[in-house]
Amino acid sequence: KQQLGQMLDEDPTLMEKRQAIAKRLELYKAARDEIDAVAWK
Repeated sequence: KQQLGQMLDEDPTLMEKRQAIAKRLELYKAARDEIDAVAWK
């Protein structure tokens, strides 16, 4: 991960923010999938 960050020439805080956003998106998608599954039954 550190090598990738250096390759992209990004500072660590930006990477952390992006990972946090990605995690939040995954949680949101999972929750939406669950809601859809319940809603269509």
